[in-house]
Amino acid sequence: MGLTAAPREAEYESDEEFNAAEDAYWVQNDAIVYKPEHSVRLLYLSHLGCALRYRRWLDAADGLRLP
Repeated sequence: MGLTAAPREAEYESDEEFNAAEDAYWVQNDAIVYKPEHSVRLLYLSHLGCALRYRRWLDAADGLRLP
């Protein structure tokens, strides 16, 4: 079972139908995304702090001319 697309409000007749579909979507999403087997040996390669440090490094290295 994979993730489905999130429901679009325009596709539903009423707010109640949309809200029910959205709730069901998030239940399914959480059941898949937060399964423990999906995080075994997980290594996060991106983090905001790391991205900011990398951006500062790029800014500092901008003046350098590498061969």
